[in-house]
Amino acid sequence: MIAKPAQALPVRPWTVKIDGMVEQPREVGVDDLIRAMPLEERLYRHRCVEAWSMAIPWSGFPFAALVNFARPLSSARYVRMETFFDSKVASGQRQTYLPWPYVEGLTMAEATNELAFVAVGAYGKPMPKVHGAPLRIAIPWKYGFKSIKSIVRFTFTDQRPKSFWEALAPSEYGFWANVNPKVPHPRWSQETEELIGSFLLLKNADAKRRLRAGGKIKNPNKKNAGREARRSRVGAKPTITFQRGTAGCTPVCHLGGIADRVAYSAVELCGAARPPATRQPACQPCEVRKPLRRVPISANRRAPGLLADGTFLRSPAIRACAKRLKS
Repeated sequence: MIAKPAQALPVRPWTVKIDGMVEQPREVGVDDLIRAMPLEERLYRHRCVEAWSMAIPWSGFPFAALVNFARPLSSARYVRMETFFDSKVASGQRQTYLPWPYVEGLTMAEATNELAFVAVGAYGKPMPKVHGAPLRIAIPWKYGFKSIKSIVRFTFTDQRPKSFWEALAPSEYGFWANVNPKVPHPRWSQETEELIGSFLLLKNADAKRRLRAGGKIKNPNKKNAGREARRSRVGAKPTITFQRGTAGCTPVCHLGGIADRVAYSAVELCGAARPPATRQPACQPCEVRKPLRRVPISANRRAPGLLADGTFLRSPAIRACAKRLKS
């Protein structure tokens, strides 16, 4: 629906403005910015607030590197991000009752966390326009609407910015928006989620028949058969583990994803990074269902999920990527 209209977005030239509480406000071309950054690849689980998720291999650089590039003042407490505003290209921006342009924000602690990532590509290719070219962020411990796309401005400020969805529905889409299965959305539960594409991974016909025989799918031809199959694989247990902290509830950093057990990143598995504590309601620790499994590969082959000890996280969601590496 949106992929074809998105092709009208001109992504070159593209200028990024850095202003606010910084030593020197500046405007920089996106290509110059990318050349100045330490590029890497990370495999993150993108979790939507509408209870679906998928594993995506991003290419880009740590958000902390952008913060160092911007040189903010010590008094800056938040980063306000703004997407492009051009109603001739994006017809939805003609809806004047919505608070365009799209705005999001992070605390400085969140922006400089090792897991915060600025993405400029996906699946080993430049960022598609429909996914937020040429510059977007990926924050794995927050719901997807926090990962703003097609960014044109970073503003460092001491005032907490009001995000686009927070302005529209603050009771449903708050500023923090941390993934938390114990905190339901006002209109649905967050304890389960649909793993996009998981039903297609059940290639074994016998496994599919057993799944249907178990009563999870009464009619394999009905419209929501795939949805029920995905939910049956995820199960009713919370899909992320959390730990109680003094400031609230934060994801445990050594944990993987859900049914496919994909880790957030190689940094996370080494125990060196932990998402920052925020003001989310505290919750009881949940139990990890199964440990992660590693598969040795050549240590000199870079790929999303490649660890320092030369192992690669194997899961259904990255099976295709692992197969590509072996070829």
